[in-house]
Amino acid sequence: MRMKGAQILLHMLKLHEIKHVFGLPGETTLGLYREWLKCPGITHILTHDERSAAFMAEAYAKVTGKVGVSEAPSPGAGHPVPGVIESFTGSVPTLCLTSDVPFNSDKKNMLSGFDQNSLYSAITKESILVTRAKDLPFLIRRAFRVAVSGRPGAVHMRIPMDVYEEEAEVSDLYPDPCMARWPYQRPIADLKQVVKAIELLAAAKRPVIVCGQGALVSDAGDEVAALAEMLNIPVGCTMTGKGTISERHPLSIRLVGARGGDQLFQQVPSDRGSRIFYRLQYRFSGDRRLEAAPFCSGTKDHKPQHRRRGRIEQLQNRSSHGRRRKGHTELHAPKDK
Repeated sequence: MRMKGAQILLHMLKLHEIKHVFGLPGETTLGLYREWLKCPGITHILTHDERSAAFMAEAYAKVTGKVGVSEAPSPGAGHPVPGVIESFTGSVPTLCLTSDVPFNSDKKNMLSGFDQNSLYSAITKESILVTRAKDLPFLIRRAFRVAVSGRPGAVHMRIPMDVYEEEAEVSDLYPDPCMARWPYQRPIADLKQVVKAIELLAAAKRPVIVCGQGALVSDAGDEVAALAEMLNIPVGCTMTGKGTISERHPLSIRLVGARGGDQLFQQVPSDRGSRIFYRLQYRFSGDRRLEAAPFCSGTKDHKPQHRRRGRIEQLQNRSSHGRRRKGHTELHAPKDK
């Protein structure tokens, strides 16, 4: 089948269940937009600028479970960087498509041309340069596979404007259906390590569970709650893990990390971190006290000030003295005497 590069791109996106793309047109994407008018299966969401498109693609990926796709023309190819960084560091699969002047024309000081791959290679899992239209099917499949496999993240694809207009004979227009959604190809823990983790949790005197985005994306909220209730362990969530377990749950210590709310709740993982710190997440960033906490340290040299149940009861008893806000109770750390 003979198709233009723009037609190949749009067809491959449809095969990977993409129904919305965020971005705005420019002179280097006119070839793509002309073919887009003939492709009703993908809705274009017009944004004010390229930065908004990248952030909207990230939010789309979180809500739908699909890869979020944004596009930007060559004059604004550097603008999606903040949103791409957010996807990359937050482990959210997105595909950022940027058009460009014809290949190697940037060496001739052509307007708006620059080495996009050098810029994006530092902030994505992979930055792909397309030089021929016939390579698009394979490279699109690769982009989706890289975005959703392992630790998910952002992928960048640079497509020169002449590739959109180039015609090519293609015979490999097919997707890998598993690549359309995330999480994909989830790793399975070694059973011996699982048993070891259970033994550590059961023997720990002051454990705490901190759930990140990995627990949320895996829809592991019920399992986390069951584990916490069985062993009576407090559960906190990072900002990207919020929603894994209800903040109304009696064992919830709500948001933890650098952007955590209540001072008393922030103290719990810090106090307990020297015992056992059980993490369910892709990436944790924020409070240095939590980053420094060992994953499974010993329990011989430190005597707990409170028993596990006593600490939870202490938090519950103090709730009656806290400020009331909509939907939850705000607790406060005791004042120094």
